[in-house]
Amino acid sequence: MSTKRGWALASRCMREQRRTGTIRSLDGRQPVWNFPIRIKSVLILPLFGALIVGLAYGADDAGLAANATDQFAVDLHRQLATADHNLCVSPYSIETALAMTFAGADGETRDQMSRVLHLPKDGEAVDASFSSLQRSLEEMTRKTAEIATESKEHGGPSEPITLAIANRLFAQSGYDFRSSFLALTKKYYGAPFETLDFIRNADQARQHINKWVADQTRDRIRDLIPAKGVNEMTRLVLANALYLKAPWASEFSEVHTKPKPFHVRGGATV
Repeated sequence: MSTKRGWALASRCMREQRRTGTIRSLDGRQPVWNFPIRIKSVLILPLFGALIVGLAYGADDAGLAANATDQFAVDLHRQLATADHNLCVSPYSIETALAMTFAGADGETRDQMSRVLHLPKDGEAVDASFSSLQRSLEEMTRKTAEIATESKEHGGPSEPITLAIANRLFAQSGYDFRSSFLALTKKYYGAPFETLDFIRNADQARQHINKWVADQTRDRIRDLIPAKGVNEMTRLVLANALYLKAPWASEFSEVHTKPKPFHVRGGATV
């Protein structure tokens, strides 16, 4: 299946799910019942990303996850980018959240996700690679703190790169999830398992998840899930939140800076 056709079929599948409540395979044949969560929960995951992250990794086993994310980012850009609008997304956040979903998928669903996410079907290798990549990114953050300390002594940039990555599972209380899946997401993705009651109070659950996202992103992303974004049919929300703050490589001198109009496309000023 070509990437373009795969995206088109995925969109058709999602539209049908909204209309009928049934998740079908991407080729339009039999319903897929082995998918561990409702597709509506998956659709909110891309919004957790706020930035395009340059993936820097040192460990060899992180390469699988990094390369897959790079390829997925190109596919995603082709689908979302337009000539008239800016685009700001986090392919790493999306790929990580869907990798957790991939860990719970099976059969034809897993085959299709493997193609779209550019991941091999060997689940253990995939999960270990994402774990290694996250550790490498976190190590990069620690190293920049040391560099910033040395730089400050010589009058250079003194602010380190701050990168915080958090994963979490928000699940329906009392629902029977496979213990092996919960153990896997905790081991490789550091994703704690938290139960909420979507059935009795979906909006309260939504607000709780939104608060978690706001806390993880230093209040940069608020009210992520809109009203009715989850409902009594929601059983699991897999969340990835990413926060990045980095200093300029060459900082502007405050004494040489003053307010001036900023010209955007078309000649307008802001």
